[in-house]
Amino acid sequence: MAFQNLITHPNKVTRAFWLFWQLLRYRVAVMLVIFMLVGVAFHGQLSVWHWKYILAVVGLIFSYVSATSFNDLADEEIDKINHKGKKGRLLVTKEATRIELARLGIGASLGMLLCGLLINKWALAVMALGLFVNINYSLRPLIISYRTFVAPLFLTIGYVIVPYLLGLSVLNYAPTHLDWLLLSAITLLFLARINLKDFRDREGDSRYGKPTLLLKYGKKVTVLVSLIALSAGIVLLLRLFTGNIGEQVLIVVGWLVISLLFVLLWRSPIGTKEQLLIALSAMVGNGLLFTVLAAFTLTHMLIPKSTAVIVEVFFMVLALANLHFLKRDPDVVLGTYRG
Repeated sequence: MAFQNLITHPNKVTRAFWLFWQLLRYRVAVMLVIFMLVGVAFHGQLSVWHWKYILAVVGLIFSYVSATSFNDLADEEIDKINHKGKKGRLLVTKEATRIELARLGIGASLGMLLCGLLINKWALAVMALGLFVNINYSLRPLIISYRTFVAPLFLTIGYVIVPYLLGLSVLNYAPTHLDWLLLSAITLLFLARINLKDFRDREGDSRYGKPTLLLKYGKKVTVLVSLIALSAGIVLLLRLFTGNIGEQVLIVVGWLVISLLFVLLWRSPIGTKEQLLIALSAMVGNGLLFTVLAAFTLTHMLIPKSTAVIVEVFFMVLALANLHFLKRDPDVVLGTYRG
C-alpha cells in the first residue's frame, strides 16, 4: 500500500526516478553494458580499474532511457495493441503523460552527452552517435523504425557499436582491424536476435502499416535472415579463436542450439510458442556472449588455458541448464523477452 501511494502521490523527484526506472527495462539495458565490457576485455583491461567505467555505464543507462522514451512516444497507438495490459508501457497503462516522457527523454539525452563529455571527446562523439540513433529511429523526419531493411541495422548501432566504441573511448584506444572483426561478429549475432523482435509486435505493426521484414516477406524469410546472420557471426567469431579448440567447441555448441531453436521457430504455429522460442534463443545467445567475455578476460589474466576453458564451459552449461529449467515456466521466459 505504501509503495502504491508513492506512485500515486509522489513528489516530483521521486516520480522522476520511478519513471526513469520503468523506462530503463534493465533486462535489456544490461546488454549494452555487456557489449561495452566485451570491447574492454578484448584489450585485456577488464581487470584494470578505470573510474570512467562508471561514467560509461551511467551514459549507457541514460542512452537506453532516451531511446525508450522517444520510442514509447512514437509508438503509443501501436503499443496499445501490442502491449495491452502489460506493465512497462507507461502511456498504455496511463501511468505517465506524453509531456513527462518527453521531458524524461530530453533529460536522459542531455545526461548521456554529459557523461560522454566528462570521459573525453571521443566518448562524446560516440554518445552523439547514440543520440542520433535514438532520435531518428523513432521520430520524424526519418522514422527509421518504418524502414524495412534499415531498422534492424540501425538498432545494432545503438545496442552494439555505440557501447563497444564507448568502452574503447574510455581506454583511449583506436579500434584495430581485430576490433572491427569482433565488432562485425557480435553485430551479426545481435542482428540475428533483433530481427526477430517483430514477431512479438505483429498485430499492432500490421494494423498501423509498419513494413517490417516479417510482414512484408513472411516468417520463413525472416527466420532465414536471422539464421544467416547468426552463422556469419559465428564464422567471424571462430576466426578470433583460431587455435583455441576449447573456445571454438563452445561457440559451435552455442550456434547449434540457437540454430535448432530457429528451425523450431520456422515450423511453429503463430502464437505464444514463437515468442517462447525466440526468448530461449536469446538466453542461449546471452550465455554465448558471457562465454566470450570470460574467454577474453581470462586470456589476459595469464590463467592456465585448461582452467580458463573450465570457467568458460561453466558459463555455457549454466546457459543451457537455464534453458532447460525456464522452458517449464513460459511466463518467466516471456517476461524476460518483453524486457
